[in-house]
Amino acid sequence: NIEGKFTVIDQGGGSTEFSYGEKSKLIASISFPFGIVNFTEKYIKSDPPKPEEIMQIKDFLKQQLPIAYEKMKDTEILVGLGGTITTVVALEYNIYPYDSKKVHGSKLTYETVTKWLNKLASMTVNQRKAIPMIEDKRAEAIVPGIVIFQTAMEVFQKDEITVSEWGVRHGLLLELIHN
Repeated sequence: NIEGKFTVIDQGGGSTEFSYGEKSKLIASISFPFGIVNFTEKYIKSDPPKPEEIMQIKDFLKQQLPIAYEKMKDTEILVGLGGTITTVVALEYNIYPYDSKKVHGSKLTYETVTKWLNKLASMTVNQRKAIPMIEDKRAEAIVPGIVIFQTAMEVFQKDEITVSEWGVRHGLLLELIHN
């Protein structure tokens, strides 16, 4: 259970949603028409990605994410959803095979998110695929995915993000909608 005002960052392949609420009340939400798949296709031309390719994603996000922050600036807790951020938890806490009970509710600091971004961005897709915690289909798009969370933490001025499991999202959003 989350105490205080929170913003859930729900990252998908083609969109990223920010939902802001308190207890079980949804106060505001905004859906951006970008996600890890279209960022990968648009910006990542090299393998491993060049630093400037990653900077282009960050620069774009720094123009976009303040739109969400303006509506949600009282956020106390950032919550991350989706395969990218749960994979970072599995990497950081060495969880393999994947165990949603161990992942759910974990916290990642900005420093940890940045560490894994730098580490994974310095590898080729095939090197990422060789890491047991990274599913093959995620190996290509995980770097832009981490950039989204890292930049959101910067824009929201948060040093920590709480990671939630996919299943919880449905319950949480249903609860938000029906209360």
